[in-house]
Amino acid sequence: MTRVAIFMEGGGSGERRVLLRKGMDAFLRAVRAAARAKALKWRVTACGPRNNAYRQFRRAAEERPGDILFLLVDSEEGVKGSPRLHLATRDAWDGLEHFREDQIQLMVQTMETWIIGDPATLHAYYGREFNANALPKRENLEQVPKRVVSSGLARATERTQKGECHKIRHASVLLALIDSEKVRARCPHCERFFDSLASAIEAA
Repeated sequence: MTRVAIFMEGGGSGERRVLLRKGMDAFLRAVRAAARAKALKWRVTACGPRNNAYRQFRRAAEERPGDILFLLVDSEEGVKGSPRLHLATRDAWDGLEHFREDQIQLMVQTMETWIIGDPATLHAYYGREFNANALPKRENLEQVPKRVVSSGLARATERTQKGECHKIRHASVLLALIDSEKVRARCPHCERFFDSLASAIEAA
């Protein structure tokens, strides 16, 4: 049976990968439901380091050529040109030209950029000591450098009872809670990812 398979960067190892996979799976619940409605299998794999994600993505393309495959990694910086060109230039990965442009997806500039796309949910999760004013205010969050996103999120959460935002322990939970529509409105590459998934599923 054909499956939709997403190979994403992040998660560290062991249980941390499981947590991140579950978080992203929940964030993508709308397109996951569309896949299941068409009797397509669905799988998100948290692969740890970005190079591992690309290796597993390429291996899946060789072993299961009939599957609907996507690579999802941080851009780490602003994106100039297509996602495929960005990764070919930044990471010097061989073989990207063998994949369709819509199979290559980016979290711009980092997964935490998606997390801060829904401040109301962050506030509800962290409680009254959450400092929303510390978060970047730019409407297009992809224009905010990675270091500014990270420092803003740290300052916004440092005085809360849950403590400073933890990349795996908190982010995995938050992915399942945040409103994907709000994130898509402020992160164009997130919107692109959802559109690419939906189009591929519809065409299957």
